[in-house]
Amino acid sequence: MSTTDESQRKVAVVTGGAMGIGASAAHQLAMQGHHVWIADRDVKAATETAANLQTQGYAAQDRK
Repeated sequence: MSTTDESQRKVAVVTGGAMGIGASAAHQLAMQGHHVWIADRDVKAATETAANLQTQGYAAQDRK
């Protein structure tokens, strides 16, 4: 992806995105090309979910 394309990427913030429906929503958004920020009270689970998406090649990070 070029820097121009990267600057046009949509960002999705998924609250409660570490597990369950939130994690599924984060995955779907990532598959659609969004840069996903995962926010959750369970910081460890949010980090793990973001890392899982990253290993699949998606742009994701946890929000601490």
